[in-house]
Amino acid sequence: MTASYLPSISVPLVGSVFPAITMISLFIYIERDEILQFLVLYTISRKLFHRIDQLRLLLLLLIRSDIFFPHSFTGGYFI
Repeated sequence: MTASYLPSISVPLVGSVFPAITMISLFIYIERDEILQFLVLYTISRKLFHRIDQLRLLLLLLIRSDIFFPHSFTGGYFI
């Protein structure tokens, strides 16, 4: 008994199904890598911008507070 139907099954598998599975797995791998890179960059930038916001708030508090310009030094507020 010979398997005469084997080429009719293996040709579509090798010609279209296996390449499709390979392309899908490669696409998922590339997408995962890009998503991981985005998350790393997003986390780093969030930390950097958070630090910049903290420094801006500190400078704002120092410039506009009585700690930096006490009333006795400036002579009080002008009326």
